[in-house]
Amino acid sequence: MNHDEFGGEVCIANIGGRQRGLRLGFGVVMGVAAILVTLALFAIGAPKPARLFVAPLVWLSAIGILQYRGKT
Repeated sequence: MNHDEFGGEVCIANIGGRQRGLRLGFGVVMGVAAILVTLALFAIGAPKPARLFVAPLVWLSAIGILQYRGKT
């Protein structure tokens, strides 16, 4: 087990730079897709329940970006 100088555990990145880049890219692409789908739904006057189709895109975007930031 690794410890830092203050007695706490050291967190080592679980993935390399290339995988982090892929996860960030995925998160950004899903975020842009969510924005575009939202704008399209507003433009065509879709009913409010139809906007729920954006939720999975937002969720996937958040997962990708959080995995990038957490290095997991």
